[in-house]
Amino acid sequence: MFNRSVIFHLIAASLLLLAAASSALAHEGVEAGEHDITIGWVNEPPLLGEPNTVYLHITERHSGEPVDNVAGLTLAVQTGSQSRELTLRALDNPGEFGADFIPTVRGEYTIKLSGQLEGEPVNVTQHVEMVEPAQPYQFPAAVSTAPELTEQLVRLQAQNQELQAAVSFNRWLSLGALLAGLLGVGVALFARKSAPATEPARHAVDKSKTAVS
Repeated sequence: MFNRSVIFHLIAASLLLLAAASSALAHEGVEAGEHDITIGWVNEPPLLGEPNTVYLHITERHSGEPVDNVAGLTLAVQTGSQSRELTLRALDNPGEFGADFIPTVRGEYTIKLSGQLEGEPVNVTQHVEMVEPAQPYQFPAAVSTAPELTEQLVRLQAQNQELQAAVSFNRWLSLGALLAGLLGVGVALFARKSAPATEPARHAVDKSKTAVS
């Protein structure tokens, strides 16, 4: 019984360590002057169309003390060519801050910190975990979110435009072939009318002249 209890506790401790390691891997640590900043998501994995919060944990490097004043710090989130500043708010624990928004595009997001932190200039750029579709995590039925429906609509519109372009090209190609055929017929008729009389026709004309004489 004792051995089973020990094994059970070892397994439980291992699972907790794995969970903690997974969470730590999802958050990235960066240095900003004399401060250490951990950046990530509050809800992981981040899902498309679901409310989430950019997570910051800021401490002084040498003392390890949490920083509680970020009044001079600006946080912006960027994906692709689009960027937006977010409002920072204090979370439950000292040194932890968050910025709320809803990711509406799947893929990679970049967090940019600028301004000042306790009198030191800050200029940090950090990629965070990629935003994933929500359907694999939905139960009992997968439901498309508004951003996903928008993506599907955009894809359908693009396919429709490609189809229309192909139809238009084929239409012009057919019209060109028809015009080329008509032009060929016209050239043939013109050439036939403009051609000199053939030898049999000339002999017939000569015979008729002789008979008249």
